[in-house]
Amino acid sequence: MVIGYLFASEETAILASISLGSLLLSLSGVLLPLEGLSPILRQIMVYNPFVIAEKLIRQFFIFGSSFSSVWQDLLLLVGYAVILFLIIILVETVLHKHFVARWMKHHKKLHPKKKA
Repeated sequence: MVIGYLFASEETAILASISLGSLLLSLSGVLLPLEGLSPILRQIMVYNPFVIAEKLIRQFFIFGSSFSSVWQDLLLLVGYAVILFLIIILVETVLHKHFVARWMKHHKKLHPKKKA
């Protein structure tokens, strides 16, 4: 949704979302191994949501880990979701205020008050 707010047309927003998702997925270790990346880029990719989710899925289903051993990664993933949710609410509120103000200004021009 945040990407959608950044672009003027729906088509451009969809294209940007797919591009960003593809980039994050290709750098997550699912398609290309993270070991092949430079050490600096590898440290940055540790915070990629796809990498975190893949690590959590591996730990739960393959290794049978408990919540106590992966709570930090789970908390980071939930933190991403909460932060993005708050950003979306903030952007939505700002856009809504501007939209209502423009509509009221336009409405007053079309329908001026009659003097009695």
